[in-house]
Amino acid sequence: MIHYPQEPKWLTIRQLANANPCFTESSLRWIVFHQSTNGFNSCVRRVGRKILINLSAFENWVETNGGAQ
Repeated sequence: MIHYPQEPKWLTIRQLANANPCFTESSLRWIVFHQSTNGFNSCVRRVGRKILINLSAFENWVETNGGAQ
């Protein structure tokens, strides 16, 4: 059996907030707004006006530094 790498799962801010109730939409928007200073820019992609967050990258970001500077 061939194992392929898992496709990244992209969520909107609202979907991520619903999946992780400890983060509000407002707190996630604040994290995205300050992405260049908190290292969150590797988790975010913009498609037009839509902001998408890679779920596995987000979980890794929270585990490694959670925005600590």
